[in-house]
Amino acid sequence: MLRVPERIGRLMGVFKKNCYMNPTAPEAVQPDPSRFKVSLVCPIGSLWVARIRYANCSNYEGEKILVLRKDPRKLTRLDPHFTPGGIVFARFEPTKLGLETAILVARSVNAAE
Repeated sequence: MLRVPERIGRLMGVFKKNCYMNPTAPEAVQPDPSRFKVSLVCPIGSLWVARIRYANCSNYEGEKILVLRKDPRKLTRLDPHFTPGGIVFARFEPTKLGLETAILVARSVNAAE
């Protein structure tokens, strides 16, 4: 059995939930699936690329870039996490590059269908 030194394991996320732990950083608040606002939506074939802002979320100022299987404007709850049978197809960092990548992924998936 491979033994990982604890110091290395912590850096890799083996012993902790996150790969990097900053002891002075505030605890990240998980997004409330019922408190979201759609700030951008782009339908691409059978998918929707959306920029979503969660009111209570602290990381990335609550912004998420998602590729979804349903139109987010018609939803009352939207959990940005991956779940079996969920509507989140992909998730990207909320930057210009993240948005461009999400659009490329949605176009590629639709071209392959």
